[in-house]
Amino acid sequence: MNSISQAIRNEMKSKYRQLELYCKFYTFSPYAHSELLLNIMLFDGRVQHGGLVDRLKGIISTYLLLDTIGLAHTFRIVHYSPYLLEKYLCPNEFNWSMGKEPILNHYPSSRVVYHLDDFRFNQFRKKVLLNNQRSRGQNHIYVNIDFVKNMGRDNERKWVNTFDKLFKPSELLINLLSKYEQSAPVGIHARFASLLGDFKDSTSKILASSKDREIVIKCCLFAIKRIIADNPGKQFYLFSDSHQFVRKALDVFPFLQTTEGQAIHIDTKINIDARNTSHDKTWIDFFLLTNCDKIYLLKGPDMYKSQFSKYAALIGGSTYEIVELSE
Repeated sequence: MNSISQAIRNEMKSKYRQLELYCKFYTFSPYAHSELLLNIMLFDGRVQHGGLVDRLKGIISTYLLLDTIGLAHTFRIVHYSPYLLEKYLCPNEFNWSMGKEPILNHYPSSRVVYHLDDFRFNQFRKKVLLNNQRSRGQNHIYVNIDFVKNMGRDNERKWVNTFDKLFKPSELLINLLSKYEQSAPVGIHARFASLLGDFKDSTSKILASSKDREIVIKCCLFAIKRIIADNPGKQFYLFSDSHQFVRKALDVFPFLQTTEGQAIHIDTKINIDARNTSHDKTWIDFFLLTNCDKIYLLKGPDMYKSQFSKYAALIGGSTYEIVELSE
């Protein structure tokens, strides 16, 4: 598919999804208005928002875009699906919390800015500018792309500075992290998604043959052996979404540190207990990775090229390396 066809497809998809949201969740009410103009990053479960890092990409990109056009003060985050964001991250230097201000589902005062999985920055910028040509109302923004690279130089520094400006760990997250050693270890990350059959995720590829699964696991274990040899005297953390791979790795390298629980994608529909602890592991893993001195991502031919550890390395200022595996 050429770039023009892809652009047309993206535009049609965005317009369809936007119309679908209006039809399902909004009422036409010309007399309903909010007192302020607000640009709200909305994570409400009405769409597939993406994983933790995808959500952070959209948040950082939107705040920086609004900042470049003088509207950073209108930026807010409402994140309650599948949990309140404040459970793990709280406002830091900039208060993005809505407080008592309600979400208004009344068109045309409230408008949808839908730009999920669409890499066209100019189109996103046009949408934001167009919907900010008024003094009152709400823009409900859905985006999951990192557009910071499109906004001038020093994009990595901008990304990290913006993250630090917006967020600080909650008391709960600090307490969860306190159970783990955080003295600049080496992090090893292996994202398999559905590959080993642990669960269904964003990829459809599943290795049905136990022999094929064993080959992938052995390649990863060999890579870990090399990483350990290249980093003598260091402590090692293994992060993975595959329970069976972690068990195999600990059988071979019992000194590897791991975190408790089963990794769960943030968009996955699951039954969770009343304390909503099922997503704790994702946040623990991410912030432990930010404290690593070095991070290695294991990447085999069919393994998922996750950006989870890449952005953790960016935030933590860690050395990041992709280890390409071969059979």
